[in-house]
Amino acid sequence: MSTVLKDSKFRAQNSKFKNQLIALTGIFGSCFVISAFASVFYKSSLLFSLAITFGVTFYHFAVRLVIGYSVDRIFKNGINYKKRWFSPKKI
Repeated sequence: MSTVLKDSKFRAQNSKFKNQLIALTGIFGSCFVISAFASVFYKSSLLFSLAITFGVTFYHFAVRLVIGYSVDRIFKNGINYKKRWFSPKKI
């Protein structure tokens, strides 16, 4: 398989993953807001625990997206993941 086809296949998979990550971030953010308001309205400790769980998960997904977007903007040509720094190290 040529490198052009490999690159286009990788980009398609990467784009699909990125879209899924954005969708999941939106879902976790929505669940966080809904459960946070519901926990205040119903004064439920279970809903409060769910709000914390959804909030932490939303935070981690959102930070991953923001950092990824920032790195893409700083390194306009992309990062070469085949370089030595990214390879597994032998101990």
